[in-house]
Amino acid sequence: MSELVRWMFDPAGLTPHGFCLLWEPWLIWTHALSNIAIGLAYFSIPWALLWFAQRRRDLVFKPVLWMFAAFIFLCGAGHWLDLLTLWVPAYGAEGVIKAATALVSVVTAMALWPLMPRALALPSPSLMQASNKALRESEARHRANFVGAPVPLHILDAEGRIVEVSDRWLDLLGYSRMEVIGRLVDEFQEDGGVATRAALPAVFSAAAEFRDTPRRLIRRDGAVLDVLVSSRLERAPDGMPTHLITALVDVTARKRAETALAESERSFRLLVEGVADYAIYMLNPNGIVTTWNPGAERIKGYSALEIIGQHVSRFYTEEDSATGAAERALQIATKEGRYDSEGWRLRKDGSRFWASVVVDAIWENGVLIGFAKVTRDITQQREVAEALEITRAQLAQAQKMEAIGQLTGGIAHDFNNMLQAMTGNLELIRRRVGEEQFDVARLAGNALEAGAKAAGLTSQLLSIARRQRLDPRPLDPADVITGMRDLLARAVGERIMLHTDVPEGGIGLCLADVSQLESALLNLVINARDAIGGAAGNIVISLHPERIEATPGGWPQDGDYVRIAVSDDGPGMPEDVRRRAFEPFFTTKGPGKGTGLGLAQIHGFSHQSGGTAVIESAPGKGTQVAILLPRTTRPVRLTPEPSFATADTEAGSSETVLVVEDDPLVRTALVETLRDLRYRVVAAADADAALALLGSGVAADLILTDLSMPGSMDGLDFAAVARMRFQKLPVILTTGHAGDLSNRLLPTEMIIVRKPYSRGEIMSAVTASLARSHDQHPALAPA
Repeated sequence: MSELVRWMFDPAGLTPHGFCLLWEPWLIWTHALSNIAIGLAYFSIPWALLWFAQRRRDLVFKPVLWMFAAFIFLCGAGHWLDLLTLWVPAYGAEGVIKAATALVSVVTAMALWPLMPRALALPSPSLMQASNKALRESEARHRANFVGAPVPLHILDAEGRIVEVSDRWLDLLGYSRMEVIGRLVDEFQEDGGVATRAALPAVFSAAAEFRDTPRRLIRRDGAVLDVLVSSRLERAPDGMPTHLITALVDVTARKRAETALAESERSFRLLVEGVADYAIYMLNPNGIVTTWNPGAERIKGYSALEIIGQHVSRFYTEEDSATGAAERALQIATKEGRYDSEGWRLRKDGSRFWASVVVDAIWENGVLIGFAKVTRDITQQREVAEALEITRAQLAQAQKMEAIGQLTGGIAHDFNNMLQAMTGNLELIRRRVGEEQFDVARLAGNALEAGAKAAGLTSQLLSIARRQRLDPRPLDPADVITGMRDLLARAVGERIMLHTDVPEGGIGLCLADVSQLESALLNLVINARDAIGGAAGNIVISLHPERIEATPGGWPQDGDYVRIAVSDDGPGMPEDVRRRAFEPFFTTKGPGKGTGLGLAQIHGFSHQSGGTAVIESAPGKGTQVAILLPRTTRPVRLTPEPSFATADTEAGSSETVLVVEDDPLVRTALVETLRDLRYRVVAAADADAALALLGSGVAADLILTDLSMPGSMDGLDFAAVARMRFQKLPVILTTGHAGDLSNRLLPTEMIIVRKPYSRGEIMSAVTASLARSHDQHPALAPA
């Protein structure tokens, strides 16, 4: 090292450069001062270049600049060594510096020439000015385009501060530009920008991005907006990220619509899932079940796991499936948009129910995506509707029968009046001609017999019309069955055999209204005949005693009963029909073939008589209907049948009878008959005329009045008024049918005589009524 230094600075053997200048002062100082000045200049230029390079980081050709600075610095060093060698011969150091200068200059020259084309390509100041102007104009256009963009935009720096916003952004949030520039975007977000702050570093490092990212922004008025955020990272020419351009899409309305739709779907789902009375489910275009609500599970019995994925035809009956009913329903719904019908459907357990079905085709953008199906179990409604229709038909039939009954009762009443006039006059004729004109008397007797048969016919008509009062009396049921056998045999026809099972000698007496019992037997036999239909069969009427013990319902009461049963070998009744057989208006017969009141009347008649009625039946085993009537030990009370035989007893004692009868033929015959029986008779055509007679002083011992009369009052009302004014007068009522007395209270001592009555019946009634009056009022008895 010391050798190098000595070589560089050892002056031994060398002459300073000033010696060459002969130490001429002005030359010495000229060189010295010039080298000093040049060296200082050369030293300052590199420092200026270094300072400039530090300030201009975008400086191009920077390595050449460093070599050029080194070259100038070495040149300055060479000049200062020239200054030194004026007095000190340090030519070694000067040579080193010059060698270094030569090296740097050669390298700089070598590096400079290849860069010349690029250097020549650098814009000139004028071009730079033009470029800057164009750049400023481009930036202005870019800013104008950004600010006027039709979508909300903002630019963020790396810290999340807002650098610029578009006018649409300001309109969306309601701020002015001065209010937002420079503020953190966090201040405008509902969550305080937590999510954005957490994501910004990753976004600026290009590790993440905002792509339709949901955010909630706060407007200046406090309203909250739902937006989707999408961003693009902007970079400098050196690739460094500079800012983030962000676009906002306002989805508030869509979000609210989605929320409303979701809520609507939720409500609809809850509604569908909460409906238990309707099966609501979806089908795909092929009829496969895709959804299932609880109502469907309740109605059809399948769980969702069991039925989803199955074809809708599973719910159809075999006969409907065989005809392709399920597929046809979907085809109609596809073609017409909707299909609705009613029919039988199957539950999981195989039971059937009557269903109301609606199928709607669901379309989306013209493509069939499936079907909505609603099924409702309307079995009960159908039964109610059918029952209502049956009831209407039964009511119409009952009204028809009631009208027929009223017509029959009216005809019977009028017919009885005509019979009364005929038989009354025939009896008078027969009595007056006596044995002197035997042929006339015989013919009159024949006519009276015909009248008796006609009276029996009207009695039957009244029974059918239910115009008879219930008159329970002790009777022998064996006699009733035996007496009706011929009539019942004719009623069942030739193909059905009628048998009777009645113990010899009978089983004792029962308490019942004979006409009602006869009607009940006839009704039961006709029902049995209709049950057998047109086929051959057997009907058995049986009579047996029966002992009834205590029953849970307490009816009938404990005791001995007579069981009158009508059995057939017809098809029998199902249990549901058997249970309802006694219900009013219930019938299994077709429209117009039955009122459904027959068994109900029998049931009511048996209960009114103190007994009951029961049905035993099963499909394929025939039917037996039994009437149980209470047995009695009371003697049979014989009721004289209408008899038109000669009554020879002369019962009258000149008592005065007031006859009130509106029919002149009947009135004339009755007056003649009473006079023939030695009674004084006063006649009136109506109640008002009769009251006028009584008020004028007519002293009547007995009133004999018809029940049905024109005028202000009928016979029963007239009797009540007469007995109120003349308390001791006995009254006899005559009537063509007892339906006029329904629901009316009769005095216990009043005698009722049914038309047509015979001379003997009217004589017995008058005699009995006068005798009872004389017993109660002896002072009125004739002397």
